[in-house]
Amino acid sequence: MKGFQNVKVVNMIAGEDLRGDVYELLHVENDGDVGKVIKTTAVTNSPIGVLAEEPRTDVTTDGLAVPVAVIGAGGIGLMKAGASVTAGQLIVPDTTAGRVAGVTGVGALAVDSMAVGIALESAADGDIFPVLFMTVAAPHSA
Repeated sequence: MKGFQNVKVVNMIAGEDLRGDVYELLHVENDGDVGKVIKTTAVTNSPIGVLAEEPRTDVTTDGLAVPVAVIGAGGIGLMKAGASVTAGQLIVPDTTAGRVAGVTGVGALAVDSMAVGIALESAADGDIFPVLFMTVAAPHSA
């Protein structure tokens, strides 16, 4: 299974150079009162989507519009593994920028984190694999 199915793609302004980062997980940062997308770097980031296609390669994408497949809209998308993932696991941000990892269930989610979907195929580090987009929130700290 390859490609995106029933996914909403929107253009958002990049807050960093995203060339070569297609299918990597993004979240929004505040940059001078403007929300810009950058790669996730921690399980406690709040991901909003993945870079849906390779942007222009001749110039930096920092400050330019890039296509983002929105997780909260559902559908099936592609993501890049940062660790080994097993089909059926919940998908969470990995510590490798933009990559994802799998956890066994809601009880395995870190406090103040969220899963972004369910792996539909197993994957090794660096593999691109299909994910059913859905958000699952973990318990929150006080």
